[in-house]
Amino acid sequence: MDGVEMEKDGPAAGEPTPSDAAPAPAPASASAQPSVSANDGRTTQWHVTPLGGMRQTGRWRPRGRIVVVTLVGGLDLDMREAAFSTPEVTVTKVSLAGGVRLKLPPGVRVEISGFNLLGGRRVDLSDEGGPDAVVVRLRAFGILGGVHVSG
Repeated sequence: MDGVEMEKDGPAAGEPTPSDAAPAPAPASASAQPSVSANDGRTTQWHVTPLGGMRQTGRWRPRGRIVVVTLVGGLDLDMREAAFSTPEVTVTKVSLAGGVRLKLPPGVRVEISGFNLLGGRRVDLSDEGGPDAVVVRLRAFGILGGVHVSG
């Protein structure tokens, strides 16, 4: 019938009625822990701007990948109150001028890579987690600007 679908008025003889069907699963409670599926953590949060950086503080849920691209501007991420839902978060910052300031809660491991022509790299963590800890992979690329990681 040329793309028109017909609706059925009711169940035919012998077909189960909606009251006979299995009940729908109950919705998860709001207090349930989030489940991590294969696609969780692989989503990317993008921040692209010619001037100005990115700042994130307070209670928030970091995605699996955070990418910040700026001409002039840094990255200031305070993850001390972050609710990690993935075992690994990759943060990538690319800019001509601008550094990275990353604050981590106790027990989170950090791995730093990248290249900054003029700028140092400083890590001040008192408690880096063990093998099962959340890992934050920081990749910083730029001409001017360093990296400072603290707890």
